[in-house]
Amino acid sequence: MWNQPGDCDVWAKFFVEDGVIRSQADRSYVLCVRQDGLRNGGGVHMWKQAGSADKWAKWDFSGGGIRSKADTDFVLCVRQDGLNNGGGVHMWKQPSSLDVWAKWATPKSGTQTLRCVLTPIVEIRGGSDGFYDKTIKIKVGRSSSQMTTQSLTEVSAKAHGSINTIKFSADASMNSQIKSSVQAATFDTSEERETTEKFHFPFTKPNYVYQATVSAVMSDGGTATFKGTSFIQSPTPLAQTTFTLV
Repeated sequence: MWNQPGDCDVWAKFFVEDGVIRSQADRSYVLCVRQDGLRNGGGVHMWKQAGSADKWAKWDFSGGGIRSKADTDFVLCVRQDGLNNGGGVHMWKQPSSLDVWAKWATPKSGTQTLRCVLTPIVEIRGGSDGFYDKTIKIKVGRSSSQMTTQSLTEVSAKAHGSINTIKFSADASMNSQIKSSVQAATFDTSEERETTEKFHFPFTKPNYVYQATVSAVMSDGGTATFKGTSFIQSPTPLAQTTFTLV
């Protein structure tokens, strides 16, 4: 334990990913019960588990405590002499109600910011001969950092709800097209990947093509980005390309 009454440094920051407590200093390290730790006074330690975690690294957070999934009768507690710099924690058997040493104030992860950016990928001003004939590499799909599957689902649902309340364009047809594109971006749950798109337009007419990207920042530091494959096409440059959803 360490006294940090205000903002915490990186050594005091953790995030929970599918029931695993990972250090923000290095997410490959997780908090584990020692294999001899399921006893009163049993120890915990950090262990490198970059991929899937074993049972010693999995925790149940119901009821205000932090219970080991290896045996949910045992909870993580501050030692009664542990409220000092360098003070320790240990495991203790508390199968039902928890005492004050086993209760933790863990802030809920929530969406801090959620915004949409429409990025131009084709810009044709018109008035020229010939054709725009080009294959472009773009990134599509979802990427995230320090986010659980549940958090990603919640972000997607929140984005869908916000999209219906925002007016993206004064033109009804364009407003509908942008909404559809933004919604399609948040529906795409596949991992981010690079793909190629081929565009063929006459240079005689103005043509502007945009890709919708939805970005979320969580209150616990997690981030997520959704990049769509449903493009927006407009005969004029869009007057506004950045929108705050939350």
